[in-house]
Amino acid sequence: VKSGLYVYTFEADSRFTTNKAYTFIISDHVTGGLISGSGLVESVSLTTIEGLVSQTPMLKSSVDETLEAVRILETAIGSSDGTNIILSLKSLEKSIEELPAAIAKEGPSEIITRRLNEVTERLIALGAEEGFDFSDLVEEALGESPTIKEIRSRTDSIQAIVQLLHMLFEAKFGGLDTPVVSTTLSPGSVRFRVVAANPSKTKSQPVKVKVYLPKEVRLKDIIDLRGLDIEYDSEKSMYYVYKNDLMLGPSQVRVFEVEVEDIWLIPQEELDELRTRADNMVERFKDTQYYEQARRIAGNIYVLTDEIVKSQSDETVSRQKHIGIYRQNLKAIEKIKEDMTDLEKLLQPTVGPATPEIIEKAKLKWDMPSKTTTWLIILMIIVFLGLLTGIFFIVWQKQVRSSQELLKAAKQSAFPESEQRSTSNSEQK
Repeated sequence: VKSGLYVYTFEADSRFTTNKAYTFIISDHVTGGLISGSGLVESVSLTTIEGLVSQTPMLKSSVDETLEAVRILETAIGSSDGTNIILSLKSLEKSIEELPAAIAKEGPSEIITRRLNEVTERLIALGAEEGFDFSDLVEEALGESPTIKEIRSRTDSIQAIVQLLHMLFEAKFGGLDTPVVSTTLSPGSVRFRVVAANPSKTKSQPVKVKVYLPKEVRLKDIIDLRGLDIEYDSEKSMYYVYKNDLMLGPSQVRVFEVEVEDIWLIPQEELDELRTRADNMVERFKDTQYYEQARRIAGNIYVLTDEIVKSQSDETVSRQKHIGIYRQNLKAIEKIKEDMTDLEKLLQPTVGPATPEIIEKAKLKWDMPSKTTTWLIILMIIVFLGLLTGIFFIVWQKQVRSSQELLKAAKQSAFPESEQRSTSNSEQK
């Protein structure tokens, strides 16, 4: 007998006639609850019953638990108990974070879609009761058969609302009415959703928006700033988006989305190159004592690359986790590369240092000279240097004589009388 989300099966004895309708009443011996209805007695096998049960949603699915957490939050807000409100918001945040992975296991369905839309509507209504319009934080309602990616996008929107509510209630209970700024990430080309809200219901207030982007982001990666400005912080080596003196009216909520290319992906070419290097390493170490160590490192590389491919394409994780997974994968790859480099160094004393390519391709191969040849070359160099020194000495002597003759001729030309007197004196003597 089908009743709402559930299927009840009874084993009928000979007192019941097949294909005849009967009225039934079910009593819960624990709660005392009663369910009544009518059903048709059918002759079915155990296999048929198992099929009916397998097609029925779980007694309480993950999205039902999330919806229940929303109802608890509504009750807490109605009681104005600050502690219960904050605890309910934290519980709801955790439930929403785990929702996409749980739905991926259960499988999307029309019922789950309706529940998700109901969660969104209830949270928007909660915001409206507090005087805030959260409609800009969500897209259109989900269709009948949403993909996991669409469900992830919707849960991110729900999470943005819950996070903003959390901040607003903390400000309220802390006696603050200054504007708050919340940042969340959305799927696709990663979108940083920046939300500014004015908790005051009576006055307009300026707010300074300043949100740092992840350290990997460069200007070329930014697709759209959506009304925000961008600047670079040289001390932190990070870009940040900002809006100075943004005026917010009473209970006004402003939403900005900075769209950035999804750069938190390790290229497939790099993963393929790493696997190829691992294959070559194993082959080189095949006949050495390090073969098992090489096989172990290569095995780790195969597992790691497969896991990276899987984790990068997982639509159930949030964009924040997506970035965290990317950074963890980078560290794992660097560690593997270091292990491979250290292992390859161990092989060098065995096979000898690698021959430079230019020498390996050279046509002439020179052998080391003998001892006698070496001394002969040294003697020839000494003789050559001696001859070169003698030639320099002879040339230097000739230059000195020539200089003296030039000086003498210049003297005679400049002082002819002095030369004549010197000659006359010589003759008299």
